Amino acid sequence: MINWWKKRQLSVQIQRHSQAQEYDQALERLDQALKQFPNDCSFLIEKTWTLLDQKHWDQAHDIAHKLYQKDSQHPVYALLLGEALYGQKHYEKAIEILKQCMSLSSGNLKAEYMLGLCYTALQDFDAASSYFESLVRYDPAILHSRLLVMAESYLQGKR
Repeated sequence: MINWWKKRQLSVQIQRHSQAQEYDQALERLDQALKQFPNDCSFLIEKTWTLLDQKHWDQAHDIAHKLYQKDSQHPVYALLLGEALYGQKHYEKAIEILKQCMSLSSGNLKAEYMLGLCYTALQDFDAASSYFESLVRYDPAILHSRLLVMAESYLQGKR
């Protein structure tokens, strides 16, 4: 019971720091949590998400890869690994893992978005658009935000 309470308190503190975008404090709390509960997958997942938010691709990859090796059929582990591979610019491998994630968890919007980004990075715009189109069918408002991102990227390239 005491361990459950400690985990709960740490989780709440970590969530507060993450929501406030206080990533360094969140990572400190996550390290504390993992010292006390080294095999707790929820803390490992949270640490990986936090590292991805900070664009610490290599560190995120290390944890995501270990999780994926534990259970390659877990869609969250596959998603984390796919996003870390994307950040490391290993687009082909990221596509392979993200497609596996999609087969494990159909309708995974984050995986579809990441696949679209991977194909965009490879300049396979037909494949990219197929993933982005499915997102737009889910929520037409996504189209507007995606167009803004594309326009911003285009304008930054022109500078």
